[in-house]
Amino acid sequence: MKAGHWLTSKRLVFYPAAMLLAQILGVCILLYLHRYAPGDEGMAFSSDFRVFWSASHLALEGRGVDAYDINKLFPVLQGVDPALVQIRAWFYWFYPPTFLLVILPLAILPYLLSYAIFTLGTLFCYAAMLASFAKPHRIGLLILAFPPTVVAAYNGQNSFLTATLAGCGLMLLERRPVVAGVCIGLLALKPHLAILFPIALLFAHAWKAMLAAAVTALCLAVTSLLAFGTDTAFAFMNSIGIARQLATEGALPLEKMPTIFSAARLMGASTSLANGIHFSVALFGMLAVVVVWRKPQPMYLRASVLVLSSLLVSPHMFDYDLTWLALPIAWMGVHGLERGWRRGERELLVAAWISPLACDAVARGLSLQTGPLVILAMLGVLLYRARQATHAQGMAIEVSSTT
Repeated sequence: MKAGHWLTSKRLVFYPAAMLLAQILGVCILLYLHRYAPGDEGMAFSSDFRVFWSASHLALEGRGVDAYDINKLFPVLQGVDPALVQIRAWFYWFYPPTFLLVILPLAILPYLLSYAIFTLGTLFCYAAMLASFAKPHRIGLLILAFPPTVVAAYNGQNSFLTATLAGCGLMLLERRPVVAGVCIGLLALKPHLAILFPIALLFAHAWKAMLAAAVTALCLAVTSLLAFGTDTAFAFMNSIGIARQLATEGALPLEKMPTIFSAARLMGASTSLANGIHFSVALFGMLAVVVVWRKPQPMYLRASVLVLSSLLVSPHMFDYDLTWLALPIAWMGVHGLERGWRRGERELLVAAWISPLACDAVARGLSLQTGPLVILAMLGVLLYRARQATHAQGMAIEVSSTT
C-alpha cells in the first residue's frame, strides 16, 4: 500500500501553531531585552509606522514637502519617540505623494492608537482577501503564522495594504475588470511593486481594467499634488536618488532586502555589477510575465507569475514586502488541493512559507540572501506548468482539427 504524504491536514494546523507561538515568544524576548538594554533607535516596535505618522503630522500642518527633508522630519520623529538619538537611513521618507495622501489621517489620532488601528485594519483586509479565494480550505492560522505577517505587523508597515490591493486586483480581473483596475491603480501608492502590472494587462488585452487602473492612478496623483503642492513631486524624485545612494553606501540593511541586488552585494559584487545582475533577472521576470499573459492560461498561474516577477523587479524591497509571497503560495496550494499535486510541489510551498523566517539569519551568518532563490524556484515551477498547459492546448487543437 502506498503511504500518504507527510503533510497531512493535522500537521497543517500543528506546524503553523508552533511557528506562530515561537514567533510571538521571540517578539516578547525582543521587547524584554530592549526594555533593559535599549539602543539608540528608539522603541522596539512600530519603527516604520512612526515615519508614516510623522509624515502625516507634517502634512496635516500643511508641510507635506517637509516630510522629504530628514532635518525637518527627524524632530517630529523624536517627538514620537524621544529615545531617538541620531538619524538612520530608515528614518527617511521615500514614498510618493500618493502614499502621503493615503496616510494623511494617521496623525489625527494618538500615535499608539493610530498604529493599532492601521496595523490591525490592514491585517484584517489582508487575511480576508487571502481567505476569500481559499474557501473552503481554512488558512487563517497559516496567514497569521506566515513570518512576513509578523514582521509587517511588528514594524507597522504598509505591505498588508499593498498585498491586499494586488490580490483583489488579480482575483477580480476576469469577473469585475473595472473594480480590478481600480485596485491595481491604487498600487500607485507604492509604484515600484506595480511596474509589471500594466505589461500584464496590455498583453492580456484587459482594456477595461487597464483604463480603470490608469484613471485611478492619475486621479490619485493629481489629488495628492493638489493637496500637498507640486514641490512634493520634485522632492520625491530627489528622494529616489538619496535612497539609491544610501543603498550603495551600505547604510540600508542588505540582510533585510530579499532582492537580487542585495544577494549580489552580500556576496561581494560591486554596486555596478550587482545592478547589472539585478537588471538581468528583472528582465527575465518581465519576459516571464509577457510569455504567460499573452496566451490563455489559468488565472491562478498568470497571477502567481505576475506577483513573483514583481518581487524580482524592485532592487530595494524589504522583508515585510514578502507578504506578497503569500499570494502565489495560496493560489498554488489551492490549485494543488483541488487538481492534484506534482512531485515536489508541496515541499516547495512549505519551503517558501518558512523561508522568510530564515532570510535574515542566513544573510547575516552566511552572506547569502535566500529570498530571491525561493522566488525564482517558484517561478520556474510555474513557467514549466505554463509550458505544459500550452503544449496540451496545442495537442487538443491539433486533434480536434483532424477529426
